Amino acid sequence: KFSVAILKAAERVMPTLFEHFDPVTLHPSELDQLLLPELTGPSTKFLKDELGILELDSGKYQPTCSGVIPVRIRDYMESEDGVSGASLLAKFAGPPYAYQPEVIKACVLGLLRGSRLKIEDESGNEITAVRDAGVREVFDKTTSFRRAQFIPAGDDDIGIRARAKICKFFDEQLGEPLDREDNAIADAVQKHFQNV
Repeated sequence: KFSVAILKAAERVMPTLFEHFDPVTLHPSELDQLLLPELTGPSTKFLKDELGILELDSGKYQPTCSGVIPVRIRDYMESEDGVSGASLLAKFAGPPYAYQPEVIKACVLGLLRGSRLKIEDESGNEITAVRDAGVREVFDKTTSFRRAQFIPAGDDDIGIRARAKICKFFDEQLGEPLDREDNAIADAVQKHFQNV
């Protein structure tokens, strides 16, 4: 009888304490998918119907971060003009959110992939893309994540449409399909137009 009473009390109180709770959980192996240079076959949990970190566009996964949780995290970082990983976990792992730490990290990775933030690791190194040195350590080690600073990247001078046209040019004219990420585009420009 006591356990039934506790369960009933929890069912009444939990929605009040955790009004923004989302039951999505991620395994470390799923989080690793967002650390790979190319997004191929990511977990459906990252897509529009769940976390909304990625969307499929013309056969490519794009880090739109349009879901509720990534938008909340981005808005918080922007309102604070940058936050530590410890602040992110304190804000979103407790009431009224109770998001799993891997979900918070996945959203931050999506924002990094979408060029919406930059990271300063505990040694002061700047990370602007998943291809940068040190990015895996920030997301693999809880201590490193807590000590890192996450800073909004500011305005996107290029824009989504222009980035799509650039990638279409590389695909159709040079036979090189690209992810719509700044570093992938920069690498391709370096490769094909080095002498120009």
